[in-house]
Amino acid sequence: MNTLGKVLIQANEKLSILKNSKVKHFLLSLTLFFIPVLLPDAQIVTGTIINFCLIYIAFNYKGFKTIPAIMLPSIANLIKGTMFGGFTPFLLIVMPAIWIGNFILVFSLKSFAAKKMPIMLNLLLSSILKALVIFGIAYITNQIIELPKAILNSMGLMQFVTACIASSFYYLTTKIKWQ
Repeated sequence: MNTLGKVLIQANEKLSILKNSKVKHFLLSLTLFFIPVLLPDAQIVTGTIINFCLIYIAFNYKGFKTIPAIMLPSIANLIKGTMFGGFTPFLLIVMPAIWIGNFILVFSLKSFAAKKMPIMLNLLLSSILKALVIFGIAYITNQIIELPKAILNSMGLMQFVTACIASSFYYLTTKIKWQ
């Protein structure tokens, strides 16, 4: 066997740890936490990566393993704001809306998949539901207390766009067997 073949076999053996479900979940959780901290001003990139991870977790993990994924990105934003400046009490107000929206995304994906819905329709409807729920809660909140326009804007169309981009990437990069 040539040297390149040996190197590839060794690399494959070292990367086999990534096939472990617990290691993948840990790495996804780290990603969900650190992406909002490392890419704070790139909502389209940050949101797409977070939604991609949420979609992956929805299709590959069960039960309580999905809960940290739903909450970690908002918690990371809150910690980043308090540690590095930019903290706003409005983030505390909209965090539950984001958690509920992420919950809706993850569990609608699971529910629609269990009902054998075609994956593209599942991804689209789940993205719509997430965006509608987050925007609806933010809109109602805005009627009670005036939210900054930037927060209100990021709670609507941007949620839908990033979920759709992530859905497209997920669809293109994974093979899901629907039985």
